[in-house]
Amino acid sequence: MAIIRVILVLLLVMAGITLFVLLSEPSPNASGMVHPTIDGMKVGGDGAERLAPIGTAPYWFQFVFILLVGMMLYLGVSERNRTLFAKIGLLAFVILAEFVWYMTYETYLDFLVTGDPQIAFGYPIASNWSLWGIWLSFVAFSVFYSLGFRRFIFTNADQKAFEDLVKETKSTQAENITKNTPETTGA
Repeated sequence: MAIIRVILVLLLVMAGITLFVLLSEPSPNASGMVHPTIDGMKVGGDGAERLAPIGTAPYWFQFVFILLVGMMLYLGVSERNRTLFAKIGLLAFVILAEFVWYMTYETYLDFLVTGDPQIAFGYPIASNWSLWGIWLSFVAFSVFYSLGFRRFIFTNADQKAFEDLVKETKSTQAENITKNTPETTGA
């Protein structure tokens, strides 16, 4: 299946998940509950209860979104440059990002079930996965992208072809301007 068709399918899946969430029953106490002792303050209430109407839709939406990012990045690589190394690098990025997302979501669900926020490095574990894991997994991809830019995205041969095209376009424009001056057209 062509990459663009896979991207279309992923977008349709995301649209379906979004539609499901929009048509679901509103979460109970979605805007919070009145704090029992502090006037004007609201508290969140039971997170599992608020998540119940949409179930695992947030997990699957982000899962599909990460796949979409990987496919869009792969689409940005010229077909002639889609080497095994490029494919493995992008696949490793997607697997790392999916793993981090899985751990973020699962540790959050664990907190919702137990009510015990296990702390690591001063934050709940789910927050650590979110705070450190999500952006670091995308930094890892950015490093791969930056180091592989000349090898996969815009090679030296692409640069030369672009510069030749610019020169050809400029010379053609100059010739057209010369041909259309009043002296040469007889106007």
